Amino acid sequence: MLRLKEGDNSQALHLLTAKTQVERDFEANKWALVANAIVKKGGGDYPVEFLKRQWRDLEGKGGLAAALEAKGKGHGGLGDGGDGGDGGAGVGADEVEDIKAHYSSNGERVKVEDEEEAEEEGCAGVS
Repeated sequence: MLRLKEGDNSQALHLLTAKTQVERDFEANKWALVANAIVKKGGGDYPVEFLKRQWRDLEGKGGLAAALEAKGKGHGGLGDGGDGGDGGAGVGADEVEDIKAHYSSNGERVKVEDEEEAEEEGCAGVS
């Protein structure tokens, strides 16, 4: 089993600075990646600031939970091509289940306590 050497603070410092830099770089590019993924899924081409504002609104008003609920009942929302009328493919059932696994019923992000579990699930460092 690999471990950082006890008393070797330089390695811990490298770990800390590398992780901080990766998180900073990811945050700087996250919404551009989201915008590109929406286009690839057949959705509209939206400005990054618009997407940030829409996400804040979805989180704050329980809109994410409503979108997931609508998908579950087959009323558009996420999935059924219900991407605002663009005729895109929407979000598949597997993706909706993954979203539900990471958000509570009121649309709030579920905190994953165990970092190893989060990494295995592919959601480590996601905020």
